[in-house]
Amino acid sequence: MFAFVLDGLRIAVYDTRLQRNVAELVGHTDKITALSWDHRSERLASASFDKAINIWDVGKGECLQILRGHLGPVLAVDWEKREGAYIATGGADNNLFIWYVEKGSILSKLSGHLGAVKLVHWNPATNLLASACEGRVIRIWSYPDWKPVKAFRCPAGIMTMKWSPNGLYIAAGCDDGVIRVWDVEGKLVRELHGHTGKVVSVDWSPDLKMVSGGEDRTIRVWDPGLEK
Repeated sequence: MFAFVLDGLRIAVYDTRLQRNVAELVGHTDKITALSWDHRSERLASASFDKAINIWDVGKGECLQILRGHLGPVLAVDWEKREGAYIATGGADNNLFIWYVEKGSILSKLSGHLGAVKLVHWNPATNLLASACEGRVIRIWSYPDWKPVKAFRCPAGIMTMKWSPNGLYIAAGCDDGVIRVWDVEGKLVRELHGHTGKVVSVDWSPDLKMVSGGEDRTIRVWDPGLEK
């Protein structure tokens, strides 16, 4: 199944086996900005300009929880996939929150970003979390101690960000049309040129190839030649 946003306020869930929508989730009162599944693809987290994060039981089509704490629009959400215990959210209030899902409470507030936190992504292989802000800075955090590990600046605005499946690299699609790849030490190891507009989506395959989508209306497949 996959989920997508309809008219900014509703979430549709599509079953690829049945080839039809199986749920419509309604509850937010302002534009939905991000979605993230839990580790079992049973619950869905949604972030919104209404300052809330909704937790949905997709099978029942019900909202289980509403997480509140951000002082402005919530711009990013990612559900930790290894155990499913935590959700990370970033907001226009410059805050990065870690939520303990079971209790629906803020477990930690990670400080350091000086601009709106636009992107968050849990490392799929190690105990690391990445966040990116409007100030073009990517920060790496460890968990469960929630300590800062690295911070490095991108030379362009960051539109999208994704850890590699092996957890060794992080890719960012940028507003100058370049995809940049860093290792976990914060060393820039690749710059991929080809898009003529903003890179708005990037993802990895298990063999460390990449696919990207841009505002130039192209989808590109890359082999960055990285160590596996």
